[in-house]
Amino acid sequence: MLPSKLLLPPLLPLLLLLILHPSPSIADHLPSHGCFWTESCQSIWLGGCGAGLVVADQSDNCNGLCGESAYPPCLPFHTHFHCCKPENPRITNRCTRCKNKLDFGDEYICCMDCSDPYLIDKNTKLGYCKTGAELAVQLKPHEAFKWVAGPWMKCSSPCDGGVRYRDVGCYASTDDSSIKHYPVDDSRCSDQQMPVKQEP
Repeated sequence: MLPSKLLLPPLLPLLLLLILHPSPSIADHLPSHGCFWTESCQSIWLGGCGAGLVVADQSDNCNGLCGESAYPPCLPFHTHFHCCKPENPRITNRCTRCKNKLDFGDEYICCMDCSDPYLIDKNTKLGYCKTGAELAVQLKPHEAFKWVAGPWMKCSSPCDGGVRYRDVGCYASTDDSSIKHYPVDDSRCSDQQMPVKQEP
């Protein structure tokens, strides 16, 4: 019988198995852009995405996106990694239509499918789209601002001394005819050209 000091703790063999469990490498054929989940489970400590890729997420079931796999379910302390290949954005004219975009002064950064863009470097605009869509950049279209007045409401009093009101707001329009004019802060329009909001 081995001396008691040489006996391994009950959990140590399991921990050694988990740490030494081989993690298949990332496939040699990588996408030119976008993201993908690793096919097999990897150690949460020793695994990863490899050179030129960033870890965007990790999940033992690919957040429900794992299809049928030849690999067994993840062991404890193992996971699938969501790997993304950073890229520089390409020029587009679609960003203005996307609700999810980043405002960079004279430019918008977006994903071609209007999903959320993620930037690694704000100076070079290197980033990725988790959905696999291409990262894109668009120069902001020229904006013109004007006051828009609504119809007059009924007078507050049918007798003398009544006042009537109407809604007045500042709106912007762009060179892109596919984008309807949209409300902006009143400070963008000229105070001297503002239509009256009420009158007797």
